[in-house]
Amino acid sequence: MKLMTILFLGLSTIFCRAQIAPQALKSKPESEKKETLEEDLTDPARGDSPKIQGKDQKPGRKAVLATLPDAKNYFGGETGAAVDNVSFSLSKNGATLFAEFLSDYLFLGKTLGYGRIGFGALVNTGQDSTKTTMAQFLSGGGNGMMYLYVPIATKSAFHEHYEMARVSFVFLPRVGLDIPALNAAIANPGYNADIGFEAQGLLLSVSKTFQFFAQARFSGVLGSDDFYRHLGLTSKQFHPFASGRWTFGVDLNSLIRISVTNAFLEPTRSQKSPVILSVQLINRRR
Repeated sequence: MKLMTILFLGLSTIFCRAQIAPQALKSKPESEKKETLEEDLTDPARGDSPKIQGKDQKPGRKAVLATLPDAKNYFGGETGAAVDNVSFSLSKNGATLFAEFLSDYLFLGKTLGYGRIGFGALVNTGQDSTKTTMAQFLSGGGNGMMYLYVPIATKSAFHEHYEMARVSFVFLPRVGLDIPALNAAIANPGYNADIGFEAQGLLLSVSKTFQFFAQARFSGVLGSDDFYRHLGLTSKQFHPFASGRWTFGVDLNSLIRISVTNAFLEPTRSQKSPVILSVQLINRRR
């Protein structure tokens, strides 16, 4: 009897294992289950990169202005105003009035994020074409100017939850065009492209009523022969050149900006670039 019982239990165990084993082989390991359950949310149509199985996904660089609310907060609200920023500049070569008429946000992809694009016009009272062109170039590029402002990197310092200082690195290309109707001193209009970067430092008061800033711009400049000629360059210098300028100033309550600008890197010529004192009415909150 005992022998029959032992034999029965042995056969039952073997039978049960034979039934369970095939189902166990059909199930996947936990790691494979997680990979199967993960949904691939990438969409090539919107520029997403497809996932590569078997390789670790490294997070990409996050843009400074990754979203539109980030851009609006950085630049100070809505764009598209009839006259956004107005500045008045004064140097020994005459006075310059600049007004930005159009501006908007531009999305440049996930790596760069959002930037600001704008167009403005400049009127100069100078009568000497060389001095006028130098003043216009330092003030923006030409009588008509279009720019693109893209923050590449920024770092802020805080104290007791207040932002006290900020350092930024900005991609800021500009295109300038001379329009004779806006300045009688320039008979033959020229054009130029100023492709450059700016390093910016900002020191803020607690309520941001006073914002002291310093900027250094490095760029490569190319233009038409008339542009080079108006700058006072010789025919052998009619080629692209490196340019550098510094600016120091202060923003008062984010309404008025007072600054001083001069060049520290420019082509060799008989007349040096003038020091420019500028007063600007700004329509933004930073």
